[in-house]
Amino acid sequence: MLLPNNHPSLSKCVETKSIFNSLMGNTEISFFDYGKFYDDGRCLFLPTQANVVKCLFKNEWQPTIPEHIKTQENIYYIRPKKDFNSDLLHQIESRYNLVTILDIIKRGVGYYELFCFGLSNTDIDRNINFCLNQKDPIERFTKDFKKTASSIIEPLEDHLIWVPDHMRSNVRGFTQHHKREEKPFRFNSTLLDISFTERQTECLYYLSRGYSAKDIARVLNISHRTIESFINQIKIKLHCTRKQEIIKFINENNLFF
Repeated sequence: MLLPNNHPSLSKCVETKSIFNSLMGNTEISFFDYGKFYDDGRCLFLPTQANVVKCLFKNEWQPTIPEHIKTQENIYYIRPKKDFNSDLLHQIESRYNLVTILDIIKRGVGYYELFCFGLSNTDIDRNINFCLNQKDPIERFTKDFKKTASSIIEPLEDHLIWVPDHMRSNVRGFTQHHKREEKPFRFNSTLLDISFTERQTECLYYLSRGYSAKDIARVLNISHRTIESFINQIKIKLHCTRKQEIIKFINENNLFF
């Protein structure tokens, strides 16, 4: 399967690399890709190097996960070389200098997110130790990246890529029933002189976690337009015009715990 050079998912490499460098700083990681995969086969990407993703699609690679961990909410998986066929492994190592691949997978409602990190050091043991020792900073990065890159990710929701059945992962998102049973947050409103409705509060929470309006609509099982209406109501109450300003307000006031 070939991806067109001008596809929006592959056109944001400079912005993605800039965000990655600003959040991670000096690191042994040489490649990063954010991916969002819906259960119906659609997906989007934000790689620092478009050619790596194009190579994986051209070789029709299927990113499977071991059965005993695939249902976990968060998956931290250092891929062994056997996960790639010999030709693809040679291309990844020789063309793109990627020796070790770390995948972090976070499951949402009807989709999962992939944070892929590539390391170039030829000492595989050193790479593995790095992945294990840097688990907490890398986890913080995944959260900060979604917030920082939300203005790039949201427009890509209108330009999703269809993945053929034989290339789809064995990971799936949560069902709506599973998510409804959770009580994901407590709202700290004691210091606010602004009141929010229950739905507005839910929107605030999911925005703080990097969800797009469409993601929130799926979680709450209501229309995307209704969510946008709630967000616009929040903007009016906060006297702001951008979602980034809402997220800044949430973080500065520690609204959720």
